[in-house]
Amino acid sequence: MFENMFELAILLVTGLFLGILISWLYWRRQISVREGHIEDLETSIKDKDADLKDFEKRLQEQETELESLNTQFSQAEETIRGLTVQNTEKDNSINLLKVEVTDLKKRNQDSITRAEDAEARLQEQETELESLNTQFSQAEETVRGLTVQNTDKDNSINLLKVEVTDLKKRNQDSINRAKDAEARVKELENSIEEKEQEVSALKARSRAMQDNFAYISGIGPKVSAILRSAGINTFAQLAATDVNGIRDILEVENPSLLRLTDPSTWPEQARMAAEGDWGALSALQDNLKRGRRA
Repeated sequence: MFENMFELAILLVTGLFLGILISWLYWRRQISVREGHIEDLETSIKDKDADLKDFEKRLQEQETELESLNTQFSQAEETIRGLTVQNTEKDNSINLLKVEVTDLKKRNQDSITRAEDAEARLQEQETELESLNTQFSQAEETVRGLTVQNTDKDNSINLLKVEVTDLKKRNQDSINRAKDAEARVKELENSIEEKEQEVSALKARSRAMQDNFAYISGIGPKVSAILRSAGINTFAQLAATDVNGIRDILEVENPSLLRLTDPSTWPEQARMAAEGDWGALSALQDNLKRGRRA
């Protein structure tokens, strides 16, 4: 009986050992599978982390680019505002110029009409003079014929001489009138030339009246808008502004502007523009380099 119990115990221990062994093999396989799955998950997580970092980097680049675009858009808006102000000023100057040109055209047309009238009167005088010359020639022929006649015709000859004298006087008067007409025509030609000079001067004044700061070396649309925002709208106002005052205006708006441009010659250039001395302004600008005297 004891032997049977021992055999039974051996069988139980053997069965238990086999069960444990089978369980250990099963769970070892399950653990191996789970470890492989965990490694796959870790690899996937690392890939996702790399993708996330790349995405964050691209997002940062896009935010930087967006900020740059916003800055450019703000600058573009400032430029557009400055251009709008300039266009309004130019439109006003152009309207004034159109009114003056219309008046000059009317006055020029009046001068042309007067010149045409003078030419017509001169033509009439020449026709009358030609007629008088013909009459004078005929009178001379008559006088020569009467001289050959008898002395009884002396009275008639004397009358004819009086008539000839009158004709000569009228002829001289016609000549004088013709000279006066020529003088008036010359005056009209001089007047037309003066009008053309006035138109040229008007164009030059129109250019000066525009007070476009683009004519000043070193001033661009952005700086022009800043100056106008500070109340400096004309060449005369810019010429009267101290250089340090201009620097203060630029520094308040954007300190980096003073590294890009030098306002030391702006009042001098503006004074020449305000006085209409464009030749001197051009000569000065030829000697400037980035707004400074070379």
